[in-house]
Amino acid sequence: MDGHFKKEVGESMSGVVPDRWVVSEAELIELDAYKARDLVVKCFLTAQRITFAQTKETMGLPGDEKALERSVLGAVRVAFKRAGGDFDQPTKETIVGACDALASTAASWGTPESVVHHHQEQMMKVIGRLPE
Repeated sequence: MDGHFKKEVGESMSGVVPDRWVVSEAELIELDAYKARDLVVKCFLTAQRITFAQTKETMGLPGDEKALERSVLGAVRVAFKRAGGDFDQPTKETIVGACDALASTAASWGTPESVVHHHQEQMMKVIGRLPE
């Protein structure tokens, strides 16, 4: 993570303020579907880090950064499947579908609408820069 994060003004249902990921121009250089897929993971990790950490703590599971990254990666892989795609062979279409699935998941977890919307906007910047 390279520090392109801002704090959310509102609070989640848990009372914890989630982070906001902001895509940088540097991340969009030489963008392809694989790099965009990795940005989906980065975006979801930032937005949902607290949710995953709290869940792991509640379940008595390790909540270190690597464990959180593995959990988020698993959630993103599932989102690609829900979108009819393959995480290992991403396309612009399946990235859009995965982002939609992740937004629905985040909303169902009680993520504030403003946070979901912000991250959707960031990913639309990424998707908009993908070659056809």
